[in-house]
Amino acid sequence: MAIKQVIKYSSDNKYFAGFLQAIMLESGIDGSITQADGSIVLRLNESDEKALNALNALTSKYFPHSLFL
Repeated sequence: MAIKQVIKYSSDNKYFAGFLQAIMLESGIDGSITQADGSIVLRLNESDEKALNALNALTSKYFPHSLFL
């Protein structure tokens, strides 16, 4: 089963989606990130529990440093 998360994002700037993409790549999870129409959409394959845990750890580590919080 896949996970789909939609984040409302009203800026035209692409760097936040790029930030999420870098975290996703670093975690080794299979998925995609798209940005359009005022939102960022994450689609993740949840079959790899180790990669999901790595993604969770990285977002917990780096999101507090984000300008968006």
